[in-house]
Amino acid sequence: MPNAAMNETKRILSEATRRLTLAEAARVIGVDIGPAAVWRMARKGTLALDGTRVRLRHERIGRKIFTRPEWIEDYMAELNRADLLHFDGIGQPCQQNLVPAQLEIARAELATMGFKSDAKPTAECAAPKISKREKPRR
Repeated sequence: MPNAAMNETKRILSEATRRLTLAEAARVIGVDIGPAAVWRMARKGTLALDGTRVRLRHERIGRKIFTRPEWIEDYMAELNRADLLHFDGIGQPCQQNLVPAQLEIARAELATMGFKSDAKPTAECAAPKISKREKPRR
């Protein structure tokens, strides 16, 4: 049975390093998207809600673009992480997260511009509320 074990090892290694075309990647992702959407993910990326741009890792061989299953998983995980940061407010800049020296430098700069900063650090920092832009009335 050493041949069976060797064949299984070769199969696992070939699947781990398997390149997917964009059409195959669209089927692997599983939602109703086409190869053009996967191309945009790879070439232009997706703007996450926290403002970062996340791109699907890919490689070009000749005129074709390929990706790998693990790169698709990494892309989705990174996009989900960035969105969670936005929705949960984790990582949002607030006074609690700043070093006191940075606060003093910022207050000194504001004072030179004529602004007085008496603000005290708040006990809790929440994600900023985003209001919907109203349509102008006609």
